[in-house]
Amino acid sequence: GSWSYAGTCNRVSQPSTTHCSTPYHPDFIFSGCGTQIGETCYGSCQSGDGASTTHRPRATCMTSGSWSYAGSCTPGNDDDDDDDDEDRTTGEGRWPPGTCDVVILQVGSSSTNSRTLSAPEPFLDCPFTCGPSCRTNPDYGTASPDTFQVVVSGTQVSVRRLDEPRGWTMALSIPCCRETSGCGTPYHPEFDFFGCGTQSGETCYGSCIAHGYSASPTNPPRATCMGSGSWSYSGTCTKDR
Repeated sequence: GSWSYAGTCNRVSQPSTTHCSTPYHPDFIFSGCGTQIGETCYGSCQSGDGASTTHRPRATCMTSGSWSYAGSCTPGNDDDDDDDDEDRTTGEGRWPPGTCDVVILQVGSSSTNSRTLSAPEPFLDCPFTCGPSCRTNPDYGTASPDTFQVVVSGTQVSVRRLDEPRGWTMALSIPCCRETSGCGTPYHPEFDFFGCGTQSGETCYGSCIAHGYSASPTNPPRATCMGSGSWSYSGTCTKDR
């Protein structure tokens, strides 16, 4: 009535790679991404689609030297649509999302058209464009047209003024969303996962629990750790012949 145990474990060697190649995803566009292990690059959507305001396209350089992709696009919500551009420029009604855990990015003033600073904490999701109705600094208010582009790359944040080719004097502050750094242990009633990494953006492949079923060779069970701190599951099991 007791268990008898056997078997051994081998130490897994640490990866020798320190970089990833240029990220590519058929649905997303990435530009100017850092390629160091652990860096996250935020992208945009291919023509005809608009990026989700709560789950933006992003690529994370994993320890394996490959990119892990997450995010979503809304078909027909084109980022280049004229009506949408006005909304994105002002930030009105689009940011931050209602479920966002807000972190204020204190940018301050700048004598030049752009400024790069260290993120106050990892895993920040910031608005791509922040204008009068998006900024949180009390000086100047919504009457000032100052509008900024915000790009997060790993632990660095680049802010550039869009409405004028010069610096700014306001004590700029921008609302960003805090993303969790990882997930717990994945669980799915039909799939079995073992030894999964739990960092945001990681994908773990699993097996099938039901006897007589195996993972689909074209769509195997997998779990992806999302920025929200929860797992997203997909894949199928097929009956053995």
